[in-house]
Amino acid sequence: MTTLPSLVSGALALTIGLTAGALQAAERQQYGVQAFDTGNLLMGQGNQRQAPNQRQQPNERRAPQSRQGGLQFNYTHLTLWSGSEELGEDGPEGDILRLEGALATGDAGYVFLNWQEADHEELGERSTRELGFGFQEHYADRTSFFITVSYMQDRWDGDEDTWQDGNMLRGRYGLRARPTDRIELDGAIVYTRGTGSTDMDSLWSMDLGLSLYFTESIALRIGAQDLDGLQPTQSLGLRVEFSP
Repeated sequence: MTTLPSLVSGALALTIGLTAGALQAAERQQYGVQAFDTGNLLMGQGNQRQAPNQRQQPNERRAPQSRQGGLQFNYTHLTLWSGSEELGEDGPEGDILRLEGALATGDAGYVFLNWQEADHEELGERSTRELGFGFQEHYADRTSFFITVSYMQDRWDGDEDTWQDGNMLRGRYGLRARPTDRIELDGAIVYTRGTGSTDMDSLWSMDLGLSLYFTESIALRIGAQDLDGLQPTQSLGLRVEFSP
């Protein structure tokens, strides 16, 4: 027969056992939380130590220096010119209408097409078409160099005894410079020689231009093309550039 003291002793033993188990579980839980917080703290400190290194890493998509600050030399454009053309140093002048177009093909290349009509009242009409390709290289933040190679046709609708049709190859080496965001200066050395059945002396000439930008993509152009060359012209133009 079970007595009261034995029941009390059993109850005390059970109570002590349960209390000890609860204390051990609480202790393990506390130590586990502290270890977890310590691990997070160490990981956070490690991330904080790595953050400056991450900020110092260069951005692979960073734009080249020549294109920072919204400044870039866009070679995709349409330009409409109106002016006059001279035939030789003392030759007659004629009114011209000229359209230039270019399309960028990648980061450095572009293709272009130039078409010009000139009206010489006594000699007739002259039509010139030029098709070529070019390459450009940003030299500095405000300077870009370019080189072009092209094929040109020169056709006359008039007195064949005075002026003859011709086929030519033409090369240019020039630069574009931006002293300010709204002003651009450009110039090029031009080499022209006959090709095929066209027999003509090689010519060296020069292109000069000034652009006044109203916006980032629209500019008023003042130009003198092919000075001392085959068809020296002085003209005023409007240039519209398009984002590549």
